[in-house]
Amino acid sequence: MHIETLDAFDLDALVDLQKRVISSLQEDYFLKHRTIDNWEKMLSCPDYVIYGIFKGEKLIASATIHFPNGTDDRDISEFTPVPDTELAIFQSVMVDENYRGMGLMKILQDARKNSAIKHKRGKIICKMSVNNVNSWKNAINYGFHCVRVAADDTGHDKMYFIKKLQISPGFLAK
Repeated sequence: MHIETLDAFDLDALVDLQKRVISSLQEDYFLKHRTIDNWEKMLSCPDYVIYGIFKGEKLIASATIHFPNGTDDRDISEFTPVPDTELAIFQSVMVDENYRGMGLMKILQDARKNSAIKHKRGKIICKMSVNNVNSWKNAINYGFHCVRVAADDTGHDKMYFIKKLQISPGFLAK
């Protein structure tokens, strides 16, 4: 297995992974259904990084991080005052059902956290379904704190999380 940053050449693999994941979920609203156009825009936009884990040539997991620059609405008031220049948004985590429980989520979380630090974004936010117990347990175990439970625009109850990072200059930086 290996991890890569995905690009336009990975579009078909990403769409295929989304189909496999949605078909395996207890509730399909656990994952936002993105169109091919959505994925194309995200893969070509410098405000997004999408990581993928491959087993051979097959994409088995992915996770997206968004660095908003005036392009992302905040669902809840707790996130509204956070300036875009400080914010990273974890989105669209997908793990093929045959590879769940293997620690792939932790690998993807670490990749996204390192990307947030590299971009000097000290606050990470994310949301997930209240009913998606495995996902919110992973978030809590990774150091996220739930700040609210509320319905989002889909009408489903979501848990809203934040994690603050220590952004420090390099050891030898002046």
